Order: sequence, then structure tokens, then C-alpha cells
Amino acid sequence: MTSQWQPVGLLRELWTKLLAWPHLLKITAGVLLIIAVILALFDRVAAGSLVAALFVVVALFEFLPQMESFAAFGIKAQWRKKLDEAEEILEKLKQSTKASAQLGYYLLGWEWAVRPPV
Repeated sequence: MTSQWQPVGLLRELWTKLLAWPHLLKITAGVLLIIAVILALFDRVAAGSLVAALFVVVALFEFLPQMESFAAFGIKAQWRKKLDEAEEILEKLKQSTKASAQLGYYLLGWEWAVRPPV
């Protein structure tokens, strides 16, 4: 038998496929909400509250990046809606840095041409 069964590699491959699934957090949040309601109906309030809190955390992980602002418990946060604006600013910063570096090199070369180093 030349091939060996490698559970770590299999688990790693399964994990990457699972995380690449686009609706994973939405489905997880839905399942957690259903479990929380069922636990509350069966009078397991503590377990239902714990699962409901986990539902809120998963829902925030899914929907927080899409929101423009967030306010809860007297804390207010605002952020940009899209990452495109940040990428655009980063591109302008790169262009500005490149222009500044070119100007520095030209000035250094011009100074050496006018006044050679001693």
C-alpha cells in the first residue's frame, strides 16, 4: 500500500472548501436562530439565550461589513460603505509617492551636475 491516509490534509482541504462557500454565515445564523427558538420553546432559557447570543455574533460578522454605521448600547460607529474608496485613496497615495521619489532623484542628479561632490 503506497498511499497513506492523511487526516490532517483531508481536514484542511474540507475546511478551505467550507470557508469558500459564500452563504456559510447566513446559513449558520439561520440554524442558530432556529435552535434558539426551539430551546426557548422547550423551556431551556439559559441554553436558548447562549445560542441567541451566538446568533447575534454570527449575524454581525455577516452583515457588519455591509453597514454604513452601527449604534448599540450608546456606542456609535461610522465607517465607509465600500472598500473601493480605500483602494482608490491607496492608489493615489502610491502615485504621489512615486512622483515625490522621482522629483527627489531629479533634484539630487541636478545638484551633482551643477556642483560635483568634493
